[in-house]
Amino acid sequence: TALSYFQTVAAPPNSPKNVKCIARIVSTFGSVGTKCPRWHADHIPVRLIMSILGPGCEYIPETITDDDQPRIVDRQALNNLDEDDTMKANDIIVPPHLLSDAENRFGEDTIMKHAKEGDAVLLMGRGWEDTTTNLLRDENESAAVVGESVLQSTYSDKGVLAAVHRSPTLLPDQERILLTVDLVDWN
Repeated sequence: TALSYFQTVAAPPNSPKNVKCIARIVSTFGSVGTKCPRWHADHIPVRLIMSILGPGCEYIPETITDDDQPRIVDRQALNNLDEDDTMKANDIIVPPHLLSDAENRFGEDTIMKHAKEGDAVLLMGRGWEDTTTNLLRDENESAAVVGESVLQSTYSDKGVLAAVHRSPTLLPDQERILLTVDLVDWN
């Protein structure tokens, strides 16, 4: 099942295969009920998000090593922006001109992903990013002692990037039921 796969994949290294999780069902109706309309990264290690009814989340996969893929997310503004207007905040976090340019260059479906009903999306959060960054820093310090480079091509001095995502805009009569699953213990 999706939950057992999530438990296995999302568990920290050297932990039991069946880690404890918290599952939530969230129901929304119409555009007023949209729970997370602002681009953000969760402050947890990892979260599974699955739309049981209605559209799934929108997310922008960014990797550290993909030099061909443009950076369109302002990670300084992400989760740190003091702006009450969600539309203005979203335009600062993901500038429309950068998104449009990237979609024109690489294709509309390659930059911003739209999960569909029934899709299970596994999103790495800030907790994963912080843990990876700390592991890389520790490995880098020990590598300096022996003179080896431990950083692989999939990492940089910033570690793994947390997934940037938001809830989709719903039509006035559109329903959405969402399942989220988080790890309980990450240490």
